[in-house]
Amino acid sequence: LDLYNRPERFLRQMDAIVQIAQKHRVAIFLALHDWLGVTLTDEELEAQYDWCRFWADRYKDVPGIFYDIQNEPSVAAEDRPDVVELWNDFLATRYASDEALRAAWTTSPPEAELPNVPLGATTNDWDDARAADRKRFETELLNRWTKANVDGTKAGDPDAVICVGYLPSMPPADKILGVKNTDFSNMHYYGPVDRFPLEFKLIDRRFQGKGFSLGEFGAREAHDARSHGHTSIPVDDSIHRFQTYIHYTAGLGAAFMANWDWKEFDEAIFPWGLFQRSSYVSRPWMHTLEQGALLLSVAEPVYESPEVFIVAPDSHRVGPRFSELNGCLWRAIDLLLDQRVNFGMVNEEDIADLPDSAKALIWPVPYCPADETFDAIRSWVEAGGTLYLSGDISFDRTRKATRPERLAQLNLPAVEPTSPFDVDDDVWERDVVESTVAQGKTLFAPYPLELRGHDSDADVYARFVDLSGVARIQVEPADAPVRALAIPSRDGGVITMLARQTEGDDLLAVTLPDVTTTVELASRSYAFVITNGAGDVIAAESQGAISIDGAEIASASDHFGLASLDGKGLLTTRQLMVLPHQCDAVSVSLPALDGARCYIGSPTGTVGTTEPFAGEVAIAPAAPGRVAVIAPGGQMKQALKAILTRLERR
Repeated sequence: LDLYNRPERFLRQMDAIVQIAQKHRVAIFLALHDWLGVTLTDEELEAQYDWCRFWADRYKDVPGIFYDIQNEPSVAAEDRPDVVELWNDFLATRYASDEALRAAWTTSPPEAELPNVPLGATTNDWDDARAADRKRFETELLNRWTKANVDGTKAGDPDAVICVGYLPSMPPADKILGVKNTDFSNMHYYGPVDRFPLEFKLIDRRFQGKGFSLGEFGAREAHDARSHGHTSIPVDDSIHRFQTYIHYTAGLGAAFMANWDWKEFDEAIFPWGLFQRSSYVSRPWMHTLEQGALLLSVAEPVYESPEVFIVAPDSHRVGPRFSELNGCLWRAIDLLLDQRVNFGMVNEEDIADLPDSAKALIWPVPYCPADETFDAIRSWVEAGGTLYLSGDISFDRTRKATRPERLAQLNLPAVEPTSPFDVDDDVWERDVVESTVAQGKTLFAPYPLELRGHDSDADVYARFVDLSGVARIQVEPADAPVRALAIPSRDGGVITMLARQTEGDDLLAVTLPDVTTTVELASRSYAFVITNGAGDVIAAESQGAISIDGAEIASASDHFGLASLDGKGLLTTRQLMVLPHQCDAVSVSLPALDGARCYIGSPTGTVGTTEPFAGEVAIAPAAPGRVAVIAPGGQMKQALKAILTRLERR
């Protein structure tokens, strides 16, 4: 309200916030709009252009500020004259003639000729090309809106970095095609924990030089408990959610993650905060977030274009049965994660940007790709690539079976052209077909594998990875129910993320043979193992024991981490940080630390009380801000400074 009633006061307040943030090295992620419409008139877009330009120009000389155009937009093709005009422009570009339009729209025919075709009614029938066009038109409206706002922001500051904070689910606004004009991808997530990596990976646009990020997340279980009147707090479930976010966000190669929110409102109960209402008492998962950040601070990840990519089938998924077909992408991501290979995302409409690093493409349920897309992928296979596809590719963009020759061009047998939602049950019993095409190879599941889940699906994806020759991340035992992702770091090291997929009271010992390091994973838990450029392990997590070269170096009864502070490997470091998480004791057995001292507390510039290190670090109570540092007395200040330097860099 101050903005409208007392604008000068509002601007002074904003400037003060920016100055305080600068003083404390806090980046500002400024949302320019909140809860406004996307389908705007030209005049409204011009007003938003000016609004964005104003703020970007005001803070163009401020480092550490970047922009979110709008919080969680939703697109609706409103039935207004200006929108109908845009609709007809879109159709004219897509079809060029009324004859072509009528030939395409056989399920829901046009009521008039161009340029007077109304938005009209559509169905959710798979073959309704009009419904597909309507859904694709929504992305045109979305990108028209993002372009006006991005252009305005860039007019104020050409170096501004801009995104849109998309909702967790796809139907309100397409998070894949909606990044056309922005600098990076961003989404929010509060949904089921197991689905997080599947939904999040969809927005990976690094193949175009656009990083991806988690702009909002929070303790969903704690929120639901309190909002339903429960007095107990589901601490374990909330910590598990935060561990999932931390490990998959880093492991999948994202740029950053930001919790909503830092502190609950004093004036109202809004139970998402890391700190409680009307106090500075933190939630237990604040400690999880902090300790995860400290562990990751020992390495600086860099992007390395992967060899494997999933191709999002734009022509098929954007249209009728939208949610189910996007679910096929979740299934593809889920199956590929189990194969322990790093992979990226690409999509049909941007297939021309496929990196040279690509050796293997997974193209789930493509069915009706544009001719340009099919030709590009066929040429890529002929040049030596390995392709997996499922279902069919015999349909054109209007979902008519007019391209039966495509399977033959990939040296694959013909299938009866059928909607993926009308396939008989016995079709899932067909054998997967392998073929060669010029210098390349193809693996074809002649049924829409990702549309339904079968136990044999994992075998198909494993066969494809074997066929491609892409190396897996090595884990022992090889059949352990553990996922692995590896991200290179700037010094030549590697950040390896491990995720146990099974439940149980036992601890599962998992070894990374390349660095002869073993960690123990509890039920559905996670770990990082981080090496430097020399191949030495400089940080590791476990829920039991950590061993290197067959010798146990540390153990605890719950999740904990170790990190070297002097850049040396854990076996030789003289400056060790112990991250206890919720543990009250961690045992450490490293001969290089004999005679060292131990400091427990917040990493500040002043060394507090230290005690002789005797092999066990007792941390009671575990609390946010408290870590243990083990170092010779003369190096303790240097070790603490190393932590502060990393925090300041972050």
